[in-house]
Amino acid sequence: MVWNSIPAQLAKENRKFIYGSIREGARAKDFELAIQWLEDAG
Repeated sequence: MVWNSIPAQLAKENRKFIYGSIREGARAKDFELAIQWLEDAG
C-alpha cells in the first residue's frame, strides 16, 4: 500500500507524506516497518 501511494503523493504540490491517504485513520507507526524496508532497499 505504501509503494502504490508514493507516486500519487509526490505528484501533489505539497510533498508531505500523508499516512491517511494510504488507509483511513492510518498512523506512521502502522507503516514504519514497510517504509524502513523501502528505504533500505533503495
